[in-house]
Amino acid sequence: MHAREAGIATVFSSLIPVFFKNNWEVDINFNSISKKYLDIDVFNTHSACDVLLCGFDSVDIDETKDILLWARNNNILSIGILDAWKGIDRFWKSDGSLREMADFLFVPDIIIANWLIKRGIDHNIIKIIQHPVIKRLQSIPKKRRQLIRNSVEKKYNADSKDILMFFSEPIYDGFNNERKYTSLSNAKIINQKSIPLLDWMIDKYAERYHLFMRTHPVEDVNPSDLVSKENNLSLDEALFSPKLIIGVGSTVLRYAAALGLPVRNISDNIQWSPAQSNYDSKIWKDIVSNGLFGHNLNVQSNDRLNVQSNDRALPVFDQIISLLNN
Repeated sequence: MHAREAGIATVFSSLIPVFFKNNWEVDINFNSISKKYLDIDVFNTHSACDVLLCGFDSVDIDETKDILLWARNNNILSIGILDAWKGIDRFWKSDGSLREMADFLFVPDIIIANWLIKRGIDHNIIKIIQHPVIKRLQSIPKKRRQLIRNSVEKKYNADSKDILMFFSEPIYDGFNNERKYTSLSNAKIINQKSIPLLDWMIDKYAERYHLFMRTHPVEDVNPSDLVSKENNLSLDEALFSPKLIIGVGSTVLRYAAALGLPVRNISDNIQWSPAQSNYDSKIWKDIVSNGLFGHNLNVQSNDRLNVQSNDRALPVFDQIISLLNN
């Protein structure tokens, strides 16, 4: 498993126990950021493998290219996984040519598949799979979710009020084609007055909620005493403990939406839309029309979002076995 970004590392963290259960050995090749999202200890032990699973990093960096070429030269089945729409533009270089591609490409829904096919990717290599993280999260019973919530409340003495979880992330700020990171938590918002987002959240929610913030590894944020910066919470703890989840269109919000959890999006410029998802439109309307600033993306109530396409999709492990058998 080769990962260079947080999203695909989270996917692999959900897949590793499945491979262990089926008596496979797993070798990981993660960078420092990706390892922070790994919820299970795995050690590098192999120099060769039968199957390579990888995500796709930025096409400008493209560390994935070398490992895909290594797999091809060693007759190893390579499989790229696209876990969300966020990275769908990473398959083409600036000159319009296609980057180095895996033998097969796993995508989470038929709309993504059709979008890629229309833009020139061979339909024979595309396979629709059940999203590993969402599949695992949805399988956690309600009793277990409650135990997770109780454990976090006890650990952080947070049982006097509900928990609000804010998923911060790096955002780009710059001009004249210069892109530099800034923290979402420090970004200013306009809501009658222009104030930093974190200050606004404290003003609006601190009296009612225990405020927790989970930051991205590249962020350098020191919140006030009214906010607990808890990056050590597992994904399950971060999702099942709070009564309200806030963020900006990240993949984590997608997971929360799929679980029917209370989500609030703070921007109308989210990175995925109903046409790019396989969730019922009622979830979408709750996210966008009841968002913090009341943004409404005009989601139609009769939108049906290809739920049936994933009913026939195979889990990742089963799809890999099918490819190996063929």
